[in-house]
Amino acid sequence: MNKNKTPKLSAGLNIAMKIATQDYEQFDKLTETIDGRLKILPRMAAHGAKTVREFLLQTMDYRTGPELLGQIRCPCLICDNESDVIASGQGELLAKYLNCPYEFVKLTIAEGAGGHCQTTGKQISFQRAFDWLDEVLGNV
Repeated sequence: MNKNKTPKLSAGLNIAMKIATQDYEQFDKLTETIDGRLKILPRMAAHGAKTVREFLLQTMDYRTGPELLGQIRCPCLICDNESDVIASGQGELLAKYLNCPYEFVKLTIAEGAGGHCQTTGKQISFQRAFDWLDEVLGNV
């Protein structure tokens, strides 16, 4: 992989960013459903965003390129799952740019960890993370 290229965004995130940079009000409709409010309002509040569009525009400031990713020195745990339609593949892409020790974990629907960021199996995701921390930190 060409290390001078900026990592590509997942298809879903790419579309979201494209729409967010335009003057579309449809993003604010995401908060019209209970499910939408549960997913987006806490994230908006954390960023102080008043609209979904404003939140998405703010998140664009957090993109990183290979030059920053290559500077990470601490051990990293990268989790992904087979059914994440928003960020699937982003973990593998991240791993290609890291120069530090990392472990890549691909969680599955069969084990109960599907959806964006393993939302259908947080206990499985958390257990993997805590096991990894025990291994990395040992008896510190």
